Amino acid sequence: MFLKDPRRAEVKSRLAEEVGRSTARTLYRHMVQELMGALRKMQGFALWVAVWPPQGLGDVAQWLGPGPRYIAQRGLDLGQRMAQAMGEAFREGFARALVVGSDVPEVVGQLPWALRALQEAPVVLGPALDGGYYLIGFRRRGFLPQVFEAMPWGGHEVLAETLRRLRLHGLEPALLRPLRDLDTLQDLLALQGPEAERLRGLLRP
Repeated sequence: MFLKDPRRAEVKSRLAEEVGRSTARTLYRHMVQELMGALRKMQGFALWVAVWPPQGLGDVAQWLGPGPRYIAQRGLDLGQRMAQAMGEAFREGFARALVVGSDVPEVVGQLPWALRALQEAPVVLGPALDGGYYLIGFRRRGFLPQVFEAMPWGGHEVLAETLRRLRLHGLEPALLRPLRDLDTLQDLLALQGPEAERLRGLLRP
């Protein structure tokens, strides 16, 4: 699980322009805590929390509590940080590894499918509606660090370019249900379900 320390890093910058930095930070903290609560109830995997910036490691561990393994994100950009974390998991002997963001409220429902997909497929992707992805996972033998290199992160072509690179190397990914990450107020208003109502409730004074 990749996340930012909300005390040291700017979170949800586009959303913050619409609702204010304090409210955006509150929404982000709520999403992280809800996802952590759901992950703690699931079984069958080891949970690592990868923190950016590295100086926030201790604060995030204190905030979220014991249980997960907390590691620092290391690298010059998001791609390097994801590749490093996934490579570390494989070097420690894990056969499969997933990286998931912390700003997609519906992601928990897709995790069992992602874990199941990696029993057969070399790679799994969770497409985001904005052209990126909210989850990526590899089997150790299919790990392709090149999909993280020199990627236009934050752009609308991330998913398409990732698929192109995978297929260029003969890897056909399993695809999960497309989901909406919460980047703007419009995204928040478009979310459905009880968690969406709780998040929208945080906007009210």
